[in-house]
Amino acid sequence: MSTAFQEPNTKSFNNEQDAMDYLNNKTEYINTDVKTDKDTAIAYCDGSYDNNTQKILLYGVVIMYDNQTTEFSQAFDAFDTGRNVTGEIFGAMKAMQYCLDNNIKSLDLYYDYAGIEAWATGSWKAGKELTKRYVKIL
Repeated sequence: MSTAFQEPNTKSFNNEQDAMDYLNNKTEYINTDVKTDKDTAIAYCDGSYDNNTQKILLYGVVIMYDNQTTEFSQAFDAFDTGRNVTGEIFGAMKAMQYCLDNNIKSLDLYYDYAGIEAWATGSWKAGKELTKRYVKIL
C-alpha cells in the first residue's frame, strides 16, 4: 500500500534556527506511538533540492518496524535535472531496500510527490533513466 498526502502541511523559514524553534514547539502534533506488526513496515519519505546552490539533492526517510524507528538521510551532488523529484525517488527506494534487507514482507509508504505512486502503477510513463531504474526495482 502506498499513500500520497494531497494537502501536506508546509511552512517556510528564514533560517535554520526558526525551523528548529518551530519543530521544538510542535512536538505535541507528532505521533510517536505507531505500532507495526512483524510483516509490515511504515515509512515516510521526502526529497529536497537546495535552490541556493542548485547542486545539492537530499532525501530523508523514517521507517517504523517492529516498534522501532530507523531514520536515513543523505545529501549528494545533483547529477540530473530532477531537482527534488530525484530526492523523492531515492527516499522511496531507500525505504524499499531497507525492507528487502530486513526480510520485511510489506511496506506502507507515505510520500507527498504523486510520481512515487504514478510510476509504480504505470499511470505515468518512466521516461528518464532514474525513473526507469525506479520502476525496474519495483
